[in-house]
Amino acid sequence: MGYSPSVHDGEGVLVGGSYNTTGIKANILIPKSQFNGSYGDVGFERKGTGFVMHADHIDIKRFNLKKLNMGYTENKLRKEVGNTSRYNILSRSETKAGKVEIQIRVNE
Repeated sequence: MGYSPSVHDGEGVLVGGSYNTTGIKANILIPKSQFNGSYGDVGFERKGTGFVMHADHIDIKRFNLKKLNMGYTENKLRKEVGNTSRYNILSRSETKAGKVEIQIRVNE
């Protein structure tokens, strides 16, 4: 997506912004300097097996969550398929609406 996030193990780092008055921390942080006209950083806090996003409500509207979710899902699928020889990815295409379509083949 063109961002250069920093990754932090353990407790993470504070998410910067006027909305963060409770000391919210994130394990993945995209600084507000990478967003045009941003109010604060966008952070992702590790929770169990997933992440929770922390950002100003105005920045959330600017951040392309749909594209982020599609990329995350595609990477997760590729990892799962790569861990087994039972499946192969046949093709990947993007529709005019911006959706990603992936065809998978079950090996006999």
